[in-house]
Amino acid sequence: MELKMLPLYNDYLVPFTALLSVLCTISATALGLRIYTRLRITRAFAKDDVILIVSQLINIVSSGVYLWCKTVARRHPRRTQEQYKALSHVSLSRDMKHVTCYIF
Repeated sequence: MELKMLPLYNDYLVPFTALLSVLCTISATALGLRIYTRLRITRAFAKDDVILIVSQLINIVSSGVYLWCKTVARRHPRRTQEQYKALSHVSLSRDMKHVTCYIF
């Protein structure tokens, strides 16, 4: 059986990446303007500004990780049910309190 490589980008990933890039740019610009206003004009940089900066950084990093995972996942063919059944097993502990299922 020959494994076929899936395309790196499918139909929805390119527009989604473009939209995500535009929205992240707009929100980063708005945050930059807010920080500039707080530092230069009002001179009142507060805790809420720090929280906004941290949340913006988390948003950008999580968006990047999501897009990276989507592109990497498209490089590998999907597993069939037979492969999942062959690769999975259940191990029971001695006292039968815990059931752990490993799926590779």
